[in-house]
Amino acid sequence: MKSKLFFIWLLVLPLLALAQERIVIKGRIISDGMGVEDVLVVNYSAQHETRTDFAGDFNIKAQMGDLLIISDYKIEEKRIRFTPDIVKDGIALISVKTAVTELEEIIVYKNNNLTSEALGLVPKGQRSYTPAERRLKTASDMTPTFYVGTMPGIAVPADPILNAITGRTKMLKRELRIEKKERVLEALSGMYTEDEIAAQFAIPEPYTDGFLYFIADEPGFTNHFLKNNAGLVKVEMSRLATEYLQRIKNEE
Repeated sequence: MKSKLFFIWLLVLPLLALAQERIVIKGRIISDGMGVEDVLVVNYSAQHETRTDFAGDFNIKAQMGDLLIISDYKIEEKRIRFTPDIVKDGIALISVKTAVTELEEIIVYKNNNLTSEALGLVPKGQRSYTPAERRLKTASDMTPTFYVGTMPGIAVPADPILNAITGRTKMLKRELRIEKKERVLEALSGMYTEDEIAAQFAIPEPYTDGFLYFIADEPGFTNHFLKNNAGLVKVEMSRLATEYLQRIKNEE
């Protein structure tokens, strides 16, 4: 009996010794399924350390039960024991969370001097066009081009003619009107509150938004507004308010 126990002990002893021997293990640090580069991996138990490569992989000496510490400014620190549970296909997979830095305050300064002219993108004094205005100008520009040389002559762009035939110019004009209306609506919404519209133009509060849409749809008002004719804008708003109130009354 004693000889059998001794024989078993001789078989188990090398395995125990092997289990306590630190070997180089392969690992990978991942966050949201992606490897995390240049993260510090410390085997606290053995006082060894290394860093992950561009794919999040690392090699370090460890044995079962060693405490591994994963840390970096871009992740939340993680402490984990090296156990068979974290080994998948021969690689120790350690998942970490990305660190979130909460800012106390963000201040955005408006720089009125930062324009396309100041940046040198367009010549000084040149009129700037909105996207819809640029598309319409390109589609309807009939400016002839003069050629000199072996075959002098005048060439008129074909696109404006084709656009007029197919109706594309008409569509672009409609887009331009819609764009102007949206710009006016956005500006008016920032200039007046519901209470101010109700007080200055006698518009009932349930109808204040409708009033803004109503006046933004008037070409005369829109043109005055976009040209910054403050006096005419106020006159037009008062006139249109009277007309809008009459419409409300008729609908009731």
